[in-house]
Amino acid sequence: MKLFAIVFSLFALVFSGIGVGMAWHQHSKITNAVAIQADVTGKRVERRESTDSDGDTSVSYAPIVDFTYEYEGLKYSGHDVFPMSMSSGKRWAHAAIAPFSVGQQVQAFTLPNKPHKAFLLRHYTFFPYIFILFPMIFLGVGLGIGLSSGASVKRPPIPVTRDGGWFEIWPKRSLAKRLRAYAILSAIWYGVGAIACGHYFVVARGDTERSAYIGALIYAALGCVLLGLLVYNTLLAMRVSDAQVYINAQTLHLGTPLTIAARQTFKRYQKVDKIEIGLLCKANTRTKSGSKTTYSTEKVYEAMQSAGAGRQVMPSETLEYATTTALPAAEHPSSAPDQKAYPRYRWSVRICIAIDNAPDYRADFPIRVLAALETQEAPSQASDQQIGSPAMPIPAS
Repeated sequence: MKLFAIVFSLFALVFSGIGVGMAWHQHSKITNAVAIQADVTGKRVERRESTDSDGDTSVSYAPIVDFTYEYEGLKYSGHDVFPMSMSSGKRWAHAAIAPFSVGQQVQAFTLPNKPHKAFLLRHYTFFPYIFILFPMIFLGVGLGIGLSSGASVKRPPIPVTRDGGWFEIWPKRSLAKRLRAYAILSAIWYGVGAIACGHYFVVARGDTERSAYIGALIYAALGCVLLGLLVYNTLLAMRVSDAQVYINAQTLHLGTPLTIAARQTFKRYQKVDKIEIGLLCKANTRTKSGSKTTYSTEKVYEAMQSAGAGRQVMPSETLEYATTTALPAAEHPSSAPDQKAYPRYRWSVRICIAIDNAPDYRADFPIRVLAALETQEAPSQASDQQIGSPAMPIPAS
């Protein structure tokens, strides 16, 4: 999972870095260019094709205006309409060359240190800023996983021995880490957006593209997802703490009974509508279709049991709840951490708490489940325990 986060983050940083370089190059070219006179000798729309790794072809159109000019006594020729080479739809390309006609004398711009690199319009395109902004989606995914990660699903920590025959397990993502991750990501998202969009609208000085407004609005709207998650987890953290979860065995096998207990402190006077404890198994799969490989995660087993409902809690009140279930004998055990083949199976204990007029608390606690024992007693039937009545006393905090 950490490798996944690193790859996504590096991918985003590389492409955003390319966007920064393109934006700087465009700005430098426009601000350092000097005006010259040029004669238009021809114009056309050039069709360009590109083929991706899957063999799919995409077509774009580039505006080309041929012109000649002199700079410091030397003659040159050029064909760039904009400071950056650009291509897009056919209608856009025809509109870009429409103001020019063959034989027309126009103003052009060239760089004193590169007089052969001339262009016709001092126009800022928003394209480099798109390269800066939208890789932030990958950075958000990568940093979000890295900042909020806790117990590994691939390599679950060994349950820690506690008093009374209990073993403590740890959450995949704690509430505090989720809150910190969404706060940092929201700040980065809107900080990068404000700098990039702010720079474009300042330097463009009214000669802005419609795509800039559309891109900025889409970017701001996508950021609302992070803000929503930040608000959701902030409201949740104001009402409840993370659950401390215990199991009654350090080594788990399919087909054996399992008691799960938890302790949790509530911070406000509120009604707990429902508490559920259960087991969850997910499978990571890989599917090949021709040259394409698709990776996905699907839920293969989930069994939730009620551990209490309809309870009013007071500020600083700590609830203890538990249930006894059985690890299903017919399911797959956890895959070895170094297993290369697919599918790969991962088990967790899941805690779900529905709170009246508040966000729900949901957390997964990774566990390692081994294959069924060759000889064992028949598993006991699952039974529910009411709030505050675990099978054995839970160890003190």
